[in-house]
Amino acid sequence: TYPRLIGLLPFGAAVFGILFFTLLLTLGIDSAFSLVEAGVAGGIDKWKKTRLAVNLAVSTALFLVGVIYATRAGLMWLDLIDNYMTNIGLTFVGMIECLAVGWFFGAGRLRRHVNEVSDFKIGRWWDFCILVLTPAVLFYILAVNVRDAIAAPYGGYPPWAQFAGGWGLIAFTVAASVVLMLIPSKGDR
Repeated sequence: TYPRLIGLLPFGAAVFGILFFTLLLTLGIDSAFSLVEAGVAGGIDKWKKTRLAVNLAVSTALFLVGVIYATRAGLMWLDLIDNYMTNIGLTFVGMIECLAVGWFFGAGRLRRHVNEVSDFKIGRWWDFCILVLTPAVLFYILAVNVRDAIAAPYGGYPPWAQFAGGWGLIAFTVAASVVLMLIPSKGDR
């Protein structure tokens, strides 16, 4: 629809089309850089490797993961993985982050810091939200999503695909996170 709309412009359609789609391309590339840089910076900080070595490792791993999306079943895998990682993975991570910030870092400590550096002040209600309300709501959403995923597998995909692209991938992601966390950093040796 959008290319057709650009073609209907009274003047400069070709120039506007080139500029618009170049903008989309550069935004996509920029987003990819920002996503990869988070992992690269963590690898450099933890293992004191060169940027080139960590970039090569991360890029190779992401390339190998991305190969599956270039197959004829790529859209199926994208749909399946997106569903599980969004409805279960991100909800779980959000709940864990609230618990970590609220109970381990300290909700009051973070609230005091925010109030020191921000024009917008937050009250004690924020402590309740980060300690109790938000984790409880996310836990409920997570429980409902897990129940629904078990009761009615998503999209009519076969059980082996549900496992590989859903539950298996979530388990692999958690296990890989724990393994990477347990590998001693360069400064710990």
